[in-house]
Amino acid sequence: MEEALSKALASKKTPVVVADQSDNAGGGAPGDATFALRWLLDHQAEDVAMAIFYDPEVVRIARKAGKGATLTVRLGGKMGSFSGRPVDMEVTILSMLDDYMHALPQRSGEPYLYPAGDVVALRCGSIDIVVGSERCQCFSPSIFSDLGIDPMLKTPFDSKSVQHFFEAFAPLQVR
Repeated sequence: MEEALSKALASKKTPVVVADQSDNAGGGAPGDATFALRWLLDHQAEDVAMAIFYDPEVVRIARKAGKGATLTVRLGGKMGSFSGRPVDMEVTILSMLDDYMHALPQRSGEPYLYPAGDVVALRCGSIDIVVGSERCQCFSPSIFSDLGIDPMLKTPFDSKSVQHFFEAFAPLQVR
């Protein structure tokens, strides 16, 4: 992951998509691993978008505080040592959606919709983080745009998924 994130940050072209395959909720992982987030914070990464962290406690706190509020949260790392340590950080709540259904685009026909629960978009510095109250892997950049984050302005994307994200993210990816 460190090598992939280093290359993504060094790229002159945007956006660059990086998959956090080891924390794919669709494969049974908790979806709350903080290793990539901590690395990005430690390296002062800018203009990054990440999705989808599973942390119902942070979602509840953010929803109570409301859009535009700034507060300190303890994100991720709560499901076991394999998720890393929680990250304490000051965030601003950008937006929130109730009972969000995340779209998995299909080559033909309507997308499949998967529940991500209530979702919030948080900003820490210039890192935008999508957090859901239910486990759901990141299938497409629609979750960012639905929360008011412009996917074309971010590099890298860090998608907690293995391969289901590829079809929707591929058109954004630089070659």
